[in-house]
Amino acid sequence: MKTLLIAMVGLVLVVGMGSPSSADTSTSTTNFVGGTIKGIDWAGLKVTIQTDRGKTESLPVASADLMKGLAEGEHVSVEVEPDEMGKVLKVVKIIPDGRAAPEPKG
Repeated sequence: MKTLLIAMVGLVLVVGMGSPSSADTSTSTTNFVGGTIKGIDWAGLKVTIQTDRGKTESLPVASADLMKGLAEGEHVSVEVEPDEMGKVLKVVKIIPDGRAAPEPKG
């Protein structure tokens, strides 16, 4: 019983520390968006993604270097800065399981 009580108190502390209170605006969290690239605007530094939930979002990109090697139809996960600008900071291509494995040797 004592062990259960200690575990519950520990869980409450961990969960409480993991979620900032509404009064604390100094803590920011990074947002991630996953989906399929529907368009790339090189001139406007934007990438349009249809999210996994079906919503289409046009996101500003921090630099053109982040868009190099991307193509329409690719599945990606993007890291978006947590402020009101919401610029894409990082792009990771999501490769389907079948293509991710290297060819067997031997």
